[in-house]
Amino acid sequence: MAKQRKSKRQLVRDERRKKKRENELQDDEAREDTRDAKRQRIHEDGMDQVNGGNLYYEDDGDGKSGPRDGGQEYGGREYAVPRQRAGPREFPGSREYPESREYPGPEHAGPDYAGTGDPREFFGLLSEAEQEYFRRADELLELNEFDTPAERRVFLANVFREARGKELKLASSQSCSRLMERLMQLATTRQKKRLFGAFSTHFMTLVSHRFAGHCCEQLFLQSARAVGKEGTADDDEDEAEAEAADDNDDGNDKNDTSMEQHFLLVLDELEPHVSALLTDRFGSHALRVLLVVLSGRPLDQLATRTMMRSRKKEVVTVAGEEARKRAAASDGDASTTNAIASSSTTASAAAVRSVPPSFVAAVRKILADIVAALDPASLRVMATHPTGNPVLQLLLELEMGEEKKTKKGKEAKEEDDTLLGRLLPGAPASLSDPQSPAAELIRTLVYDRIGSRLLETLVNNSPGRLFKALYASTFAAQVEADDADESSKEKDTSTSFARPMAVYLRNDVACYPAIRVLERLGRDELVAVITQQILAAPTAASMSGRTAAPAAVVAQLVERQRFSVLRTLFVRCAARSVDQTVVRQLVEALRQAVGAERHSDSAKLITRLCLGESDGDVDESEKLRGGDVRDEKKEAAAVAHGCLLVTAMQAIPGPPAQAVQKSLLALSSEQLAHLATATTASAAIVITAIAATNSDSHSRSQAPVVKQLVARLVPAYLQLATSPSGHAVLVAIVQRPSRVADASAGASGGTPAGAFVAHLELPFHLKEAFVSQLSTQEDTLRACWPGRVVWRAWRIDLWRSRRADWIRWSKAGEPEGLQKSTAPLAAAAWNRVLDEEDGEST
Repeated sequence: MAKQRKSKRQLVRDERRKKKRENELQDDEAREDTRDAKRQRIHEDGMDQVNGGNLYYEDDGDGKSGPRDGGQEYGGREYAVPRQRAGPREFPGSREYPESREYPGPEHAGPDYAGTGDPREFFGLLSEAEQEYFRRADELLELNEFDTPAERRVFLANVFREARGKELKLASSQSCSRLMERLMQLATTRQKKRLFGAFSTHFMTLVSHRFAGHCCEQLFLQSARAVGKEGTADDDEDEAEAEAADDNDDGNDKNDTSMEQHFLLVLDELEPHVSALLTDRFGSHALRVLLVVLSGRPLDQLATRTMMRSRKKEVVTVAGEEARKRAAASDGDASTTNAIASSSTTASAAAVRSVPPSFVAAVRKILADIVAALDPASLRVMATHPTGNPVLQLLLELEMGEEKKTKKGKEAKEEDDTLLGRLLPGAPASLSDPQSPAAELIRTLVYDRIGSRLLETLVNNSPGRLFKALYASTFAAQVEADDADESSKEKDTSTSFARPMAVYLRNDVACYPAIRVLERLGRDELVAVITQQILAAPTAASMSGRTAAPAAVVAQLVERQRFSVLRTLFVRCAARSVDQTVVRQLVEALRQAVGAERHSDSAKLITRLCLGESDGDVDESEKLRGGDVRDEKKEAAAVAHGCLLVTAMQAIPGPPAQAVQKSLLALSSEQLAHLATATTASAAIVITAIAATNSDSHSRSQAPVVKQLVARLVPAYLQLATSPSGHAVLVAIVQRPSRVADASAGASGGTPAGAFVAHLELPFHLKEAFVSQLSTQEDTLRACWPGRVVWRAWRIDLWRSRRADWIRWSKAGEPEGLQKSTAPLAAAAWNRVLDEEDGEST
């Protein structure tokens, strides 16, 4: 068959397509040549700038050039970040404040170094194959799904072997720095020493790096427990495991330097730059961690963890490792708990770590260097600096703690030789002068969002003389003469109190330093604050220019949702054994503030504080205006603080607990069920009320509080059982004994010897009502985890199969001998029983 010939139109079309393809190929070649020329020009300019220009492009060890690792990778294209020209160093407080530190994700772009403006080292870039290998290793370590510990040790040894010589690249890489942090958490002592050796002479660059700074913090924290433990049994075991897993290492890599010496070498390297690191955006965090490790402070305390890191910092962990370390801590080695990942604060963690004497001397040397480098003006700037304030807090804590240890009263230093002396010159004597620099600084800090945290540190850790002067000059009530004509009151001179504490407690920033002051006051000073500043009537000065008298201080605290202030007042009154009259007045002021002064309105104490209900007088249109819409998070936080206030009142015998009980009994069944299922904090109120014994204020003719509360919760059994918060209430009910020992009946006499007198708190038929209704909802309960918890706690399977055994089990929680006891009888009934026994004996 003859080949079909193309038409003229087809030939023209093919010719056009051919020319188009040729043009595209030429354009691609020209574009590639232009890109290569630009790359060569950038490389040449970068090499010139290394010798004195504005941009820093350095060659790596292989002779390849490229941007520093701070350039972010997006779609295969690397964006270089320009650096500032190195110039004279200036005090960081005179520059613009940097933003708070956060662990950035891939969406963040920007300079990796901040703070000093000096040129930084460039450690090179990982190849694509290396990045893929380490990224896969990071995923495996994050999951931590190894079959045996030996398999994980071999895997770690292989990763460390692959990372040999690339530690600096890994630490400064955005995608691989998390892997380095996980490796540090699982590394042995010898492997940590290798990392110290790899980072040596580069720590100044690393701690001020955007990503490597996190690796340095993790290395310091994980190596803190190994200080002084070389040669112990635990260390020998770790070394044996490391050698068994890493048997292919070079024999020349043995590191005989102790962990203590490694920390001291790091300190020697950073010591010339400590004053610059104080306000460095990234380096200040590593400096804080290093100071905590050197000082011997407990790493697992909540206050220590919040000081070392910001709330936005990403917590890099290994799955299951936290639980394993907590289990090891419970076995007697609490120091193995991770300082960053641990979420539990145990009693053993509160103990101070033992550190060698060289660390104590190093901390003193750092304090002396900082005092010599910073003048009073610089310290005042740091007091309100976002980055320098946390470091200054830690330094002041260490200095004041060191003064307490060395008994500074006998070995007094010059005032200018301490941070506290330079920050508050002439204190405590100068605080009484309102015009002194120390008094002016205190008045500035108390209302500053950043400086108030430093003031809290001063209040908590200052010596007694300084605290008394600070309280007397700033927070105590001041007697002021009335402004009326002196001639008209020669004999009757009216006086009023200036109430600074009441003013501070109402403010959303100043209330926190004021709370710290309340926690440190003695009984007499606390009573004076409550009677003269909190419960006192408005003064004439406060009413000037007003058409109506201002609201009471407690009412203003409730309106502004300062529930933590009220909780502190009640807790400190109980701790200082304040007279019940003052406590009762405080309770009545709180009830009036929430509108529960009448008996019919007793429920408002719970509904206003714990359920977020208002009086209903505010128009809905006013709430929806711009700027008046309440944030849901703030509202939830206010409800949580209100629940904590009510829980604290429940724990204080007398008027506070009685007021809460009266308010709980005034709630309807729906409100009580809502309180038990709303939040965990609100459910804790019901659980505490169920676990508490009957109040002495209720007579025997009244039903116990527990019985009334549980009876109202029976209709809402399914709502409670399926609620993440309410299921704990059902668990508390089944664990509550039905009868408790009646100590008052035994002490009053009239009870036969050897007889058990029990007071019926929770009738057993209420428990049977719960279990009988729960057993009918098996499918619903087993479908959710709260329901499964309730099913196991109530042992419903046992109730179905062997009801007599379930009854014995449910009564097993009662004290010994009370299972067969009777309810308390009246004296006439006991006399009748005794007469019958006498008649039988005759």
